Amino acid sequence: MSFPKRLRTAASRFIVSLPFGSTLRVMAWRAAIGVYRIFRLFRCLTLLSVARLVSWRVAYRFGWAERSLKQLNLRGTHRALSMRIGSSSDFAVFTQIFLDEGYKPLRAIAKPRVIVDCGANVGYVGRYLLDAFPNSRLIAIEPDPENFKICQLNLEPFRDRSSARLAAVWTSATRLNLLRGAYGDGREDSTQVRPSGQGETADVVAVDIPTLMEQEKIDGIDILKIDIEGSELELFRSESTRDWLPKVRNIAIELHSEDCEKAFFDALAGFRYTVLRSGELHICMNIEPL
Repeated sequence: MSFPKRLRTAASRFIVSLPFGSTLRVMAWRAAIGVYRIFRLFRCLTLLSVARLVSWRVAYRFGWAERSLKQLNLRGTHRALSMRIGSSSDFAVFTQIFLDEGYKPLRAIAKPRVIVDCGANVGYVGRYLLDAFPNSRLIAIEPDPENFKICQLNLEPFRDRSSARLAAVWTSATRLNLLRGAYGDGREDSTQVRPSGQGETADVVAVDIPTLMEQEKIDGIDILKIDIEGSELELFRSESTRDWLPKVRNIAIELHSEDCEKAFFDALAGFRYTVLRSGELHICMNIEPL
């Protein structure tokens, strides 16, 4: 057993020994999570990037610096990772993906060829999966123009096996409007879309999954990642789901309400699969029609 694993085991035993629901137990869990994330930060980023990240965040918090786009380096690669420092959701998303490793269960999938990232944000999930699966191809879809530009930067080192689209995933090929600041914490990872009203100028094009598969010339999706801020309700309660869901092997999805969860699992009623939870994600693996 490695030292980090022994340390985690000892910490877990100590915390579990504390009275359930006590303030001390809650504080101990928070401290343990904080220490683990710091450990993961040094495992993920180069020492220089950790120092830069800490200094940038401290400078912004004390008003010594303005919001800006910075570059960090992941360990084991010379490829830069772009992140907005300041009033941005980028560090929280980075934490979920690289420090907490919410998508780690997907690493058990054997040699996925095609990955589709719906709601790609700034491309962190794409980077994580492209590093995990060196023979895979990634298609990233993101509706917010600012997020999309950073997503392009983050996927640029993998341009030979990735592509990004400025679009929203919907039930049909149409045009939609962006809705910012009205959902979740209102930051960049919470941008929603809605149908355009009569006479309203649309902000973004929408693409449905069958059209996407046809345009990209793919006959199946090995990993479908979905984080589309509530639009999964429309996606999975649509009858068109039956046209493409049998062609998907694995899904990692963030469900944003009970209605979304019901629509998603109702759509999967005719399939067998293994489901597990990883942080905010539902991961359905080895999906097959009954």
